[in-house]
Amino acid sequence: MKIPISRIIRSRRHTIALIITRDARLVVRAPLQATMTEIEALVEHKRSWITKKLQQVQQRQDVHRMNPFKDGELFRYKGKQYPLTITSSERSIHLNDNHILFPERYLANPERAMIYWYAHETLRTISERVRHYAETYGFRHTGITVTGARTRWGSCSPANRLCFSWRLILTPETVIDYVVVHELCHTVEKNHSQRFWNKVASILPDYKERKRILKEY
Repeated sequence: MKIPISRIIRSRRHTIALIITRDARLVVRAPLQATMTEIEALVEHKRSWITKKLQQVQQRQDVHRMNPFKDGELFRYKGKQYPLTITSSERSIHLNDNHILFPERYLANPERAMIYWYAHETLRTISERVRHYAETYGFRHTGITVTGARTRWGSCSPANRLCFSWRLILTPETVIDYVVVHELCHTVEKNHSQRFWNKVASILPDYKERKRILKEY
């Protein structure tokens, strides 16, 4: 039985990429000249990986439906899982004694409140790490923005403005540093040339391992 492909997106890219969406669909990004035979062959070759990823997404969806915001639900922060504690005494969300304290007043729209907190924590953390690496290695940037991007962890504009997804706060600090250094290096090298990767490696010799961990997220 063939694995159904929900959508094929063609562009001037050089390789075929397989993407599992948040709603458990398989999307294929392919070069303009790629044939259906080539696409289907790759999908079949990656069958076990696709099946595993689809199951993981479906399991997360099931858990989300079964567990609304309540005491004990686990939320990820800087690579670790923390249980939620609903409280009537706190006015804002914050991490305390290995728990995430969550005010009752936010229960009317809890996801919005949690995302706002994640975004705030991302900006605070990223700003600190950007300042550290910029001062240490002489990088210059024109500002920092936190976005809701789903397909990019970070980016650097032609004017050297840095953008980061709030979802970075879910990853370990070593991974956050890798993304920060990656984008800062783009302020001096605008592509992914060997010179760019040499620059990254000069700051983070283990960047390949950090990059590998990032892919798990």
